[in-house]
Amino acid sequence: LEGEKGGKSAYNKDKILGLWKKYITYGGYPKVALAEDADMRKMIISEIGTSYVKKDILDAGVRNVEKYFALLKILAAQSGGLVNSMELSNALGIAHKTVEEYLYVVRKSYQAVFIRPFYANVRKELTKMPKVYFCDIGLKNFFLDDYNRIEKRADRGEYLENICFIEFLRKTGSADKIKFWRTQDKKEVDFIIGKEAFEIKFDARQVKDKKYAAFRSAYPEIRLHLLDYNGILEKFYGFKS
Repeated sequence: LEGEKGGKSAYNKDKILGLWKKYITYGGYPKVALAEDADMRKMIISEIGTSYVKKDILDAGVRNVEKYFALLKILAAQSGGLVNSMELSNALGIAHKTVEEYLYVVRKSYQAVFIRPFYANVRKELTKMPKVYFCDIGLKNFFLDDYNRIEKRADRGEYLENICFIEFLRKTGSADKIKFWRTQDKKEVDFIIGKEAFEIKFDARQVKDKKYAAFRSAYPEIRLHLLDYNGILEKFYGFKS
């Protein structure tokens, strides 16, 4: 639509942006996308987040449904963050082995995805803990009980990161192709895919380029991109907002 003129182009652009904003709030489940209003979308997501997820975990032999759902709520609150199974064990008051079993079910049921770090120097770069992202943003919002627009959210940076992860996962077809970079002194880059790296920020104007000097020095062959909210549609769909 870029470059087109007239009411039709403006109408289509507004329609696409409207659909996009619904998608990044309520997710991509077909029944949710086809629902006519926000209340209906929330009701369908609630059904998915309770009935369907409960069926998955019962089929997997999980007995303590309450603790499993508590785990999903914690993961939803820290999507884009490192997953420390020992800390989760302490927070939930259950055995570490049980947490590991629950995380396995989360992964196998495609409720969330865990990505591994990219590294060359194992002494300086953090190599053990994965990062977690939800496979559907509506499901994440259900467990957070928060359907506010991204602009009004305190977690908008991490929220945008999860949205971008879903798009990268769709394009690559495999979470194994998506890595992240983080050092022990907390220098980090959100995503590395092949010879490209992506740092996600809600507002790119607030980012200082020198923050990524260490990464560029360590990996000059990898091209680093800064992706913000205004650049998402153009990056993934070739549509300028």
